[in-house]
Amino acid sequence: MSYKPSANCIKLIKKFIPCKLSAYQFMGQLKIGYRTDASFANEVTTMKINDKTSLKNEEEATKLLEEVLNKKYTPFTVNLLNNTGLKFNQNEFDALLAYNYIYGTVNEVLENNKDKTAIANFILIKGQKWEEVKKEGIGYTQDIVSYGKEIRETIKNLFEGKSF
Repeated sequence: MSYKPSANCIKLIKKFIPCKLSAYQFMGQLKIGYRTDASFANEVTTMKINDKTSLKNEEEATKLLEEVLNKKYTPFTVNLLNNTGLKFNQNEFDALLAYNYIYGTVNEVLENNKDKTAIANFILIKGQKWEEVKKEGIGYTQDIVSYGKEIRETIKNLFEGKSF
Protein backbone atom coordinates (compact mmCIF):
# COMPACT_ATOMS: atom_id res chain seq x y z
CA MET A 1 0.00 0.00 0.00
CA SER A 2 1.21 3.46 -0.84
CA TYR A 3 0.63 5.60 2.21
CA LYS A 4 -0.52 9.18 1.97
CA PRO A 5 -2.41 11.17 4.61
CA SER A 6 -6.13 11.32 3.89
CA ALA A 7 -8.62 14.07 4.66
CA ASN A 8 -9.33 12.30 7.99
CA CYS A 9 -5.73 12.74 9.13
CA ILE A 10 -5.79 16.44 8.25
CA LYS A 11 -9.22 16.86 9.88
CA LEU A 12 -8.03 15.23 13.11
CA ILE A 13 -4.92 17.41 13.36
CA LYS A 14 -6.89 20.57 12.60
CA LYS A 15 -9.50 19.61 15.20
CA PHE A 16 -6.96 19.83 18.03
CA ILE A 17 -4.14 22.08 16.84
CA PRO A 18 -5.09 25.75 16.53
CA CYS A 19 -4.09 27.61 13.38
CA LYS A 20 -1.84 30.63 13.82
CA LEU A 21 -1.12 32.54 10.65
CA SER A 22 1.94 34.34 12.01
CA ALA A 23 5.16 32.54 12.92
CA TYR A 24 5.56 31.87 16.64
CA GLN A 25 7.81 30.07 19.09
CA PHE A 26 6.67 26.74 20.53
CA MET A 27 8.94 24.65 22.77
CA GLY A 28 11.96 26.54 21.49
CA GLN A 29 11.17 26.04 17.81
CA LEU A 30 9.71 28.34 15.20
CA LYS A 31 6.23 27.21 14.10
CA ILE A 32 3.52 28.49 11.78
CA GLY A 33 0.01 27.45 10.79
CA TYR A 34 -1.08 24.21 12.43
CA ARG A 35 2.06 24.01 14.54
CA THR A 36 4.11 23.23 11.43
CA ASP A 37 7.82 23.23 12.19
CA ALA A 38 9.42 26.04 10.20
CA SER A 39 12.66 24.09 9.68
CA PHE A 40 10.69 21.18 8.14
CA ALA A 41 8.72 23.60 5.96
CA ASN A 42 11.91 25.32 4.83
CA GLU A 43 13.44 21.94 4.01
CA VAL A 44 10.58 20.48 1.94
CA THR A 45 8.77 23.49 0.45
CA THR A 46 9.67 26.57 -1.55
CA MET A 47 8.44 28.72 1.33
CA LYS A 48 11.13 30.22 3.52
CA ILE A 49 9.74 30.86 6.98
CA ASN A 50 11.32 33.17 9.50
CA ASP A 51 10.04 34.93 12.62
CA LYS A 52 8.38 37.64 10.47
CA THR A 53 6.48 35.24 8.17
CA SER A 54 2.69 35.26 8.00
CA LEU A 55 0.37 33.03 6.03
CA LYS A 56 -2.53 34.54 4.07
CA ASN A 57 -5.29 32.29 5.41
CA GLU A 58 -6.16 28.87 6.84
CA GLU A 59 -6.19 27.37 3.35
CA GLU A 60 -2.53 28.24 2.95
CA ALA A 61 -1.82 26.81 6.42
CA THR A 62 -3.61 23.59 5.45
CA LYS A 63 -1.59 23.29 2.23
CA LEU A 64 1.62 23.77 4.20
CA LEU A 65 0.52 21.13 6.72
CA GLU A 66 -0.28 18.67 3.92
CA GLU A 67 3.05 19.26 2.20
CA VAL A 68 5.06 18.77 5.40
CA LEU A 69 3.04 15.67 6.30
CA ASN A 70 3.62 14.19 2.84
CA LYS A 71 7.31 15.01 2.54
CA LYS A 72 8.58 14.80 6.12
CA TYR A 73 6.26 12.87 8.43
CA THR A 74 4.93 10.24 6.00
CA PRO A 75 8.32 8.77 4.97
CA PHE A 76 9.42 8.57 8.62
CA THR A 77 6.14 6.98 9.74
CA VAL A 78 6.03 4.54 6.80
CA ASN A 79 9.55 3.38 7.64
CA LEU A 80 8.45 2.61 11.20
CA LEU A 81 5.30 0.85 9.97
CA ASN A 82 7.31 -1.30 7.57
CA ASN A 83 9.55 -2.43 10.45
CA THR A 84 6.58 -3.87 12.37
CA GLY A 85 5.78 -6.55 9.79
CA LEU A 86 2.09 -5.64 10.08
CA LYS A 87 -0.13 -4.31 7.32
CA PHE A 88 -1.94 -1.05 8.11
CA ASN A 89 -5.07 0.26 6.43
CA GLN A 90 -5.69 3.94 5.66
CA ASN A 91 -7.41 4.73 8.98
CA GLU A 92 -4.62 3.09 10.97
CA PHE A 93 -1.97 4.95 9.01
CA ASP A 94 -3.81 8.28 9.40
CA ALA A 95 -4.15 7.74 13.15
CA LEU A 96 -0.47 6.93 13.62
CA LEU A 97 0.61 9.83 11.42
CA ALA A 98 -1.62 12.24 13.36
CA TYR A 99 -0.24 10.84 16.64
CA ASN A 100 3.29 11.38 15.36
CA TYR A 101 2.49 14.96 14.33
CA ILE A 102 0.66 15.93 17.53
CA TYR A 103 2.85 14.16 20.08
CA GLY A 104 6.14 14.32 18.19
CA THR A 105 6.86 10.58 18.27
CA VAL A 106 5.28 7.34 17.27
CA ASN A 107 8.35 5.11 17.79
CA GLU A 108 7.36 3.72 21.17
CA VAL A 109 3.81 3.10 20.03
CA LEU A 110 5.06 0.72 17.36
CA GLU A 111 8.31 -0.78 18.63
CA ASN A 112 6.99 -2.72 21.63
CA ASN A 113 3.52 -3.58 20.38
CA LYS A 114 3.28 -6.51 18.02
CA ASP A 115 -0.43 -6.48 17.21
CA LYS A 116 -2.96 -3.81 16.33
CA THR A 117 -5.02 -4.14 19.52
CA ALA A 118 -1.89 -3.48 21.59
CA ILE A 119 -1.04 -0.49 19.38
CA ALA A 120 -4.54 0.98 19.77
CA ASN A 121 -4.44 0.56 23.54
CA PHE A 122 -0.90 1.97 23.78
CA ILE A 123 -2.07 5.15 22.03
CA LEU A 124 -4.23 5.86 25.07
CA ILE A 125 -1.58 4.95 27.64
CA LYS A 126 1.51 6.57 26.07
CA GLY A 127 -0.24 9.82 25.23
CA GLN A 128 -1.40 10.11 28.81
CA LYS A 129 2.13 9.62 30.12
CA TRP A 130 3.48 12.29 27.75
CA GLU A 131 0.82 14.73 28.92
CA GLU A 132 1.64 14.07 32.57
CA VAL A 133 5.35 14.72 31.96
CA LYS A 134 4.68 17.82 29.90
CA LYS A 135 2.14 19.15 32.39
CA GLU A 136 4.97 19.46 34.88
CA GLY A 137 6.29 22.40 32.91
CA ILE A 138 8.39 21.06 30.10
CA GLY A 139 6.30 21.37 27.04
CA TYR A 140 2.88 21.04 25.67
CA THR A 141 0.58 23.97 25.56
CA GLN A 142 -2.65 23.91 27.49
CA ASP A 143 -4.59 22.61 24.48
CA ILE A 144 -2.70 19.29 24.50
CA VAL A 145 -2.94 18.93 28.27
CA SER A 146 -6.61 19.99 28.49
CA TYR A 147 -7.83 17.95 25.55
CA GLY A 148 -5.32 15.12 25.86
CA LYS A 149 -7.81 12.38 26.67
CA GLU A 150 -10.11 13.52 23.86
CA ILE A 151 -7.16 13.67 21.44
CA ARG A 152 -6.02 10.16 22.34
CA GLU A 153 -9.55 8.76 22.14
CA THR A 154 -10.10 10.43 18.77
CA ILE A 155 -6.83 9.04 17.41
CA LYS A 156 -7.74 5.57 18.74
CA ASN A 157 -11.22 5.83 17.16
CA LEU A 158 -9.67 6.70 13.79
CA PHE A 159 -7.19 3.81 14.19
CA GLU A 160 -10.14 1.46 14.79
CA GLY A 161 -12.07 2.86 11.82
CA LYS A 162 -14.70 4.61 13.93
CA SER A 163 -16.07 8.06 13.17
CA PHE A 164 -14.90 11.10 15.09
